[in-house]
Amino acid sequence: MINNIQDIIAWKYKGVKCQCGETYESLEWFSQDIQKPGFEDIEKADKEYSAYKDMIAYREKRAAEYPSIPDQLDLLYHEGLEGWKSVIRAVKDKYLK
Repeated sequence: MINNIQDIIAWKYKGVKCQCGETYESLEWFSQDIQKPGFEDIEKADKEYSAYKDMIAYREKRAAEYPSIPDQLDLLYHEGLEGWKSVIRAVKDKYLK
């Protein structure tokens, strides 16, 4: 099952002219310069899009957990490099790549 065909088309085939509902069968392709993708192409793009969204979510969660730069500098001053590393390592361990 394809999650959201409109989002997939917009992400994978930027700038194409098409109209679609919630299924591949409802996809009307108007772009002349790009051939309409097959159902298998859309399924593959769906998996790629899901992986992309997961990567973005991971980055955002990880970035939100890091202390601000001023707080990191303060941490370096008061706790030294090892104290700073332990705080950063905890975030990296929480959100592994």
